[in-house]
Amino acid sequence: MINSCIILATGVLVGATFSLFLFRRRLWPLHFGLGTGFGFALNDFQHDLNTHK
Repeated sequence: MINSCIILATGVLVGATFSLFLFRRRLWPLHFGLGTGFGFALNDFQHDLNTHK
C-alpha cells in the first residue's frame, strides 16, 4: 500500500515539474502524471494481490 502511494506521488511530482518548467503552467501534464502514477500503482497493487493467492 505504501509503495502505491509513493508511485502515485512520484507521478504527480513529475507531472507538476513538467507543468511548471516546460509547459508554462498548463494542467494537462499534472493530470497525465496523476493518471500514469495511478496506473502504475494499480498495476503494482494487483500484482501484489495475485502473488499472495
